[in-house]
Amino acid sequence: MSAPQPVDYGSLPNTLPQHLTLVFDGRCGFCTRSARWMRRLTSPDRVDVVAGQDIAVGERFGLDATRVASAVWAVAPGGGADVLVGGARAIALALAVGRRARWPLMAWRTPLRLLRVPWLLDRVYAAVAANRHRLPGDEPWCAAHPDRCEPAEP
Repeated sequence: MSAPQPVDYGSLPNTLPQHLTLVFDGRCGFCTRSARWMRRLTSPDRVDVVAGQDIAVGERFGLDATRVASAVWAVAPGGGADVLVGGARAIALALAVGRRARWPLMAWRTPLRLLRVPWLLDRVYAAVAANRHRLPGDEPWCAAHPDRCEPAEP
């Protein structure tokens, strides 16, 4: 049995986007609760928080069901290419954009990077994501909105 391959969470942009969309796994109760907290922590005119399974979201962001189920993703229009980052980077970018602050990105921009803090954040995120079904959460978004949730893939 081989070890699972690490997910490529992408690279943070050099400049903060004015607006982004945070895409979470709507079949996960812990993810739904975390999305609710993110809505409270960020400005709604700067950060949209949406379930990846929402029919209205669909393929709009180029995220397939596997990617949506593997991590949270931040998507923002960029100069010529969309910004797409996942995991801890997505959370940090959403906080930075939503609160108009650079401090959430410090681990990737300062000497903390040399201390391998981003590596540690990725590992902590991966551990939480792998065990999220064991963590407390709200009713999953898809359970609360079955008419708007895309059917699960077999």
